Amino acid sequence: MLTLDFATLRYNPYVVSTGQTAAVDASKISKYLNIRCQSVRDLHMYVGVNVFRLVRAQTSAVLPYFDSFCSELNDIWTNGQGGLGERCLLLEVIIYLALRLPCTFAEQREKLATILAGVFAEWKKPKCPLVVFGAEKAGDEEEESKGGVESLLEYFGLVMDADEILGSMDFLTERVATRLELRWISLATVAIMRQLKGTLSPEQTENVSIPLVETLVVPAFNLLRTLNKLWQPRTAQLCHPSMRSVLEVTYVDMALQANIKLKNSTKNSDPESLVTVVYREISEDYVSKLQSFLSQLFEATIHICGFMLTITATRFYALPTDQLNQLLYNYICPDIDSMPDFRLLQLLRHLIIPYVRSCPAERIDNALIPLMPYVLDTLFQKVNKSWAVVKLVNKDEVNGREVVKEVFVEETVRSLSTNLIEITRILLAFTGARARQSEDMEAEGVEVVEGETEQEGEAGVTVATSAPIEFGPVARAFLVEWGANGSGDRGEMFVRIASWLTAAITWPDSKVCTKAATLLVKVIDYTLGRDGSSTHLTLPTELASQLLIGGLRALQTNGQFLSEVGPPLFNMIARTISLIEGGLEAVTVHLEPILLSALNSCQDNTPSSQHSVEIKKYTELVFNRTKTPSEKVLRERLRNLLKPIIGVPLAEQHNRTLLIGSLEPLQRPSLRSRRRQRQREEASVETRIELAVQALVNLFEAD
Repeated sequence: MLTLDFATLRYNPYVVSTGQTAAVDASKISKYLNIRCQSVRDLHMYVGVNVFRLVRAQTSAVLPYFDSFCSELNDIWTNGQGGLGERCLLLEVIIYLALRLPCTFAEQREKLATILAGVFAEWKKPKCPLVVFGAEKAGDEEEESKGGVESLLEYFGLVMDADEILGSMDFLTERVATRLELRWISLATVAIMRQLKGTLSPEQTENVSIPLVETLVVPAFNLLRTLNKLWQPRTAQLCHPSMRSVLEVTYVDMALQANIKLKNSTKNSDPESLVTVVYREISEDYVSKLQSFLSQLFEATIHICGFMLTITATRFYALPTDQLNQLLYNYICPDIDSMPDFRLLQLLRHLIIPYVRSCPAERIDNALIPLMPYVLDTLFQKVNKSWAVVKLVNKDEVNGREVVKEVFVEETVRSLSTNLIEITRILLAFTGARARQSEDMEAEGVEVVEGETEQEGEAGVTVATSAPIEFGPVARAFLVEWGANGSGDRGEMFVRIASWLTAAITWPDSKVCTKAATLLVKVIDYTLGRDGSSTHLTLPTELASQLLIGGLRALQTNGQFLSEVGPPLFNMIARTISLIEGGLEAVTVHLEPILLSALNSCQDNTPSSQHSVEIKKYTELVFNRTKTPSEKVLRERLRNLLKPIIGVPLAEQHNRTLLIGSLEPLQRPSLRSRRRQRQREEASVETRIELAVQALVNLFEAD
């Protein structure tokens, strides 16, 4: 069966419908481009997936033929047979088998080093564009070689007029060849890293995977730093106006994010088109192909670095907190405030969340607790600002690219919000990276890379289960111990996290509202000691007022989904009223006026005196010491009390009161002595980059 599959990958008949251009014949381009008609492309992809699944299902039967498998792979790669997606799948199969060969770790490493030499060698070449683009400016006064984002912009012509670029065939041929080469290197590296992180034991990771990826760490993270800068608004100002569209999100990415189906040009079309290849002048689609390539390269680089975090976790998270601080803010999540939402979503899904999930339990104290509060604070501030400019669109009326763009913006912010609540939940419940089990690897699905518009990556975040959330050491450090060791004011992080989640429940997304409210109730219970037998604490009156206002606004914003958002929101409001510092008297002074004002702002013609009576009845029920009501009873009474508010805009004064933007951003604490901190503040950007690069180098200082 495998022999037939390999023969099928070499099968490529087609009919040419238009004249072939000289540029396509160029050896630099044909080396990386296998022209195939649509039906053959589909056939090859099915074959690649079939080989992948067959080998994983019958691993023991295939292992004796490992050398023959390698020969087939080498022939297919050398002769450019099949598509890049299929070749990457076969490469993953070879690595998968090599990690299971019955030999020593040293022998496995040597075999893999030989197989992967062609790809890894590209990352070691000083003149490889991936390395050049990742390097910062370097040189002396007489001669300076450009690196970084400026080098990338100049090389691909983004600083030139589009007409000038499209009129130079030599320029186009060289750049198209480079684009295809870098696409090949990046996607092949993703395939390699995906399998190298799937070792069978920590010992195999230490002796096989880590030595293989060691030389890639610095150039890969440097490239990520450059690509992060590429999407910044200030970078667009460096481009020629006619080329700025290259830095925008592709229409395909917009449609996929907006969950809008694209028309399939081959469906219901002339059958002849399925076996026909149409050649185009490379000048016709240079800009659009470059736009797709840069987006693909960014996502591939994120995955490469994310896999490296997992592979090198024992060393990466063992770095001093100061060096992790440099890596975090120079590579993994830099310039969050100005990062476009879609690019930030990619970073959050595939790098920031994995940074948390990959942390070993013994490294939580130095890798997560001192650093993540400032990342989360910036993310919540950013997403809250993004919601302020979102224009909600009726998706049933989607028609035309402009509306697709509006839906894309909305769906991007929704996804950002979902992932932000998810990383907050993960962090608070985190107890350390789970050891990778062989059955987990066997259950993994096949991830396919095909075509320049194929989306590389995971499907998103894990959906939270309905099981109770159990908080871990991070939650204890944030909510109970914060300030005890001089890290800040006691209770500061509790107020901060409560403010984040209070803002989140007011965002117009019922799923986000439900998850945020559920998590907020857990945070309140955990912090105030309701989860244990210790003496219960109480909510400061100012925070209680904010929580109540947030709950009322959430009912107004997401009230049409009451069956979903109601239980956690009513639980949160009930907690706020019952746990306020000062008890019934504080409720009368601080919370009843808010409730009365909100109810009076609704046009239900109910007298204010009647609202006051109902509020009094509810508060007396809450503080009834003779018969404590159940949570279900409190929720139902609260629902009846607040029924006029649900889905109705509240008084403007409350909209002005609840603003997460009024919180001063958290300041990262000094992780050095005062003298060294002053030196750091005076250092140039280049010096800070050197510190970050040195931190990467330190990963492999000692074995």
